Amino acid sequence: MLALVLLLPIASAASLLASAADTITVYIDFEGYNLGQGFYIKPTALQLPGGSTAADAVTELFKQKGVEARYHSEWGYLTDVKGFDTGKLNIPSYITKAPGFEMHSETNNDEWLGEYDYTSQSGWMYTLNHASGGGMSYDVLGDGDVLRFQYSLWGWGNDLGVEDDWGYAEPLYTHADKTALIRLLFSPGAGAAEKRAALDVIINPLATNDEIAKAEEGLKRDFLQRWEAKLPSFLSWISSLPDWLEWAVMVLFFGWVWLVF
Repeated sequence: MLALVLLLPIASAASLLASAADTITVYIDFEGYNLGQGFYIKPTALQLPGGSTAADAVTELFKQKGVEARYHSEWGYLTDVKGFDTGKLNIPSYITKAPGFEMHSETNNDEWLGEYDYTSQSGWMYTLNHASGGGMSYDVLGDGDVLRFQYSLWGWGNDLGVEDDWGYAEPLYTHADKTALIRLLFSPGAGAAEKRAALDVIINPLATNDEIAKAEEGLKRDFLQRWEAKLPSFLSWISSLPDWLEWAVMVLFFGWVWLVF
């Protein structure tokens, strides 16, 4: 009986660990940078059951966001998404200068954005941890995976800037890996300004590795480090005030800091 009592906490802990392993966190977004339209859905953290696929992640995301979509029934391929297209195009030069690039229409005549809109080679593609996706119904996700769904305007995905699995053609440009940066968006204590700067880098297809590293460092800084960086300019501003106001601000600000810390 005593042995059984002693084993109960161990069994409970093992049960909790198994339960935790049954849930994964993945990060997913929808991007329209090849149309010059930015994010359709900004990076979002999803809690999913272990063993979930890319298709499951899309289904859950669209359920949460109230987005309607259509799929190829056999492959689970995402064919169209309702309401994403803004109708305003600003196509990057790496596409417009691609050999043979041709648009069959400069407008999208319905409220759905999907395959064959604007060109004969367009449609929804995605990367999984900066590698070309192998199929929504086939890619099983792990904890921390990053899914980026991007609208491909030309080249059947070669305008995503990553190598594909088909060897059809070389990417039109090199898209730097932003997987770690997207994960860092959800780190505890990341500042709002640093998150906005990181999102600007993520949605910029031509962002450099140096720009990505700078955005990552910004997200890694904690609250105290951000205030430390701003303190010199803050003190300079205080010193420019009249003496009586300078003292009042100093008492209010540093009194608040003392109370908090």
